[in-house]
Amino acid sequence: MENVKKGFYSNFFGLFLLFVYFWYIEGPALIFKRVWLFLLYVSRSFSLSILIKTYFKPWRKIVTSKEGGLPKVFAAWRDNAISRLVGMAVRTFAIFAALFVESLAFLLSVFVFILWIILPILAIYTLFLSLAYL
Repeated sequence: MENVKKGFYSNFFGLFLLFVYFWYIEGPALIFKRVWLFLLYVSRSFSLSILIKTYFKPWRKIVTSKEGGLPKVFAAWRDNAISRLVGMAVRTFAIFAALFVESLAFLLSVFVFILWIILPILAIYTLFLSLAYL
């Protein structure tokens, strides 16, 4: 019977060490990898670099040709300027939305990572706190 108890406690301690190793070594590495992939996905969904590169381009490549007399050249210039302003307005909104969503995703990821680290400690704390009120 003594060998059974000794084996149980050594297996229990080994299991506890495996849990601690996974939770604080492998788990954060996995979470960091998944969070990094999630942030890349969010970033690529908005294509922020393309929005910045094409910031001054006309909206949907809508341009008017400048053929004809002087009034048509001014009308084309006006139409092209309006198309560029519309493109800038839409891209400005999209850039701010992308920055907001990426910031929110980053903060959510930090929260999940901190929660992952604190959760076992919090579980043990609440267990002892509940035992104190028995």
